[in-house]
Amino acid sequence: MLIGTAIWLTAIPMFLVSRGQIICIITINSYYTTATSEAVSAAYLASAHLVIEVVNVYSVMTLDLLSVGAIIIGLVMLKGVFSKRTAYLVILAGALTVMGTFGVLLEPLKFGTLFGLILNGVWQIAVGMHLYKLER
Repeated sequence: MLIGTAIWLTAIPMFLVSRGQIICIITINSYYTTATSEAVSAAYLASAHLVIEVVNVYSVMTLDLLSVGAIIIGLVMLKGVFSKRTAYLVILAGALTVMGTFGVLLEPLKFGTLFGLILNGVWQIAVGMHLYKLER
């Protein structure tokens, strides 16, 4: 469980770094609109494209880390107090999200990320309700 949690905690700074890149686009936009030549405008446009690609790489790495962490947590949940159905839901959510990040290679896999993230929300609610019942 500690390994799964550590992987999740590694993904948080990576996500925050990617958001900082998005903020850079705001400044690039103001420079682009005031550019005086075609060459300068092209340079700012190329910079913005680079920022977007860097954000995409960080986003994929973050999703992969979260998914691997979810799979590890799901495997631990199989032996814990949670139902097997909830544990398998966690593993499925992680596997779908990991497969979805390879959508660059195979277009239909992109939908795996969406379904995996939806299932992540479902299992987090299920675990939260279970923990709430244990507290009572």
